Amino acid sequence: MIDTLQAWDEALLMLLNGSPESFSAAGWWLSQPWSSTPVYLFVIWRIFKGVTWQKGALRLVLVLLTFAGTDAISSRLFKPGFERLRPSHNPALEDTLILHENADGTVYRGGRFGFVSSHAANTFGLAGIAFLILGGSATLWLFVWAAAVSWTRMYLGVHYPADIVFGAVFGNWTRQGHAHPFLPDFQSPTQRMNPLAPLLLTAVFLGGGCGSVARHIFGVWLNGKSTLPLGTFMANMAATAILAWATTRLAAKWPDQHTLQAAIAIGFCGGFSTFSTFSADTHKLIAEGQWTWALANVILSVLGCVLVFALVAGYMRR
Repeated sequence: MIDTLQAWDEALLMLLNGSPESFSAAGWWLSQPWSSTPVYLFVIWRIFKGVTWQKGALRLVLVLLTFAGTDAISSRLFKPGFERLRPSHNPALEDTLILHENADGTVYRGGRFGFVSSHAANTFGLAGIAFLILGGSATLWLFVWAAAVSWTRMYLGVHYPADIVFGAVFGNWTRQGHAHPFLPDFQSPTQRMNPLAPLLLTAVFLGGGCGSVARHIFGVWLNGKSTLPLGTFMANMAATAILAWATTRLAAKWPDQHTLQAAIAIGFCGGFSTFSTFSADTHKLIAEGQWTWALANVILSVLGCVLVFALVAGYMRR
């Protein structure tokens, strides 16, 4: 069955690859990221048109999270996970594929693996989320643009049709039905946030990554300067303060922006703070016979974080 599907995929690719030949220059141009700059500028213009800058900024964050999420997952998870060779790297198709030759004589083949197509995931994800945010027929042409960009990947011989189809489905699925609970324009009283929505998980993923990097910087900067593990201690204190702000002031000002709240409160604060490292640091102090410092670390960290949260939350509710 798999062999049959692969054969069909290759047969369809042969129909689309390099045909018609007169589209060679246009196909290469449209495949380049910079060629879509006018599209990006149009979407940004429509995002901010007729709304306050705060609402426009939140819309832009949602679009960027969708775009970054589809790109990161398709490139960092799917491609190395499935390890499906691009047709341009398949020895069996080497003599039949028509590949683009650069001006310097090198042949464009793309990366080694191609499932799923990031071009398809990104463009269809952007078209889908823009349609949900902005609505109306003025954004329907974005799906035509996404299909055209995706077509170039088969035309250039660097993706199978299945790479494109599943990439488009993934990009569309990432936003499908999940932006509504996060945008006031589409919110209904009966809608509830889906805690496992792909867009929400992507926001948590990106926020957690930023928080982890910030904690690493704190550790490099402060740990080792005293017996008390200051890097871990200060990261936990700072994360607690940010969490108190996010769950009070941010939640009160933008109660419908669940994606943003999750990115900050769950993602960033979760990655920035670290109970596990706090436990390991305390155990290390005990193992070294530093009982006083170990006890101080526990008391200062636990009571300090509780006090910081109470003070920040109380101030933000004023």
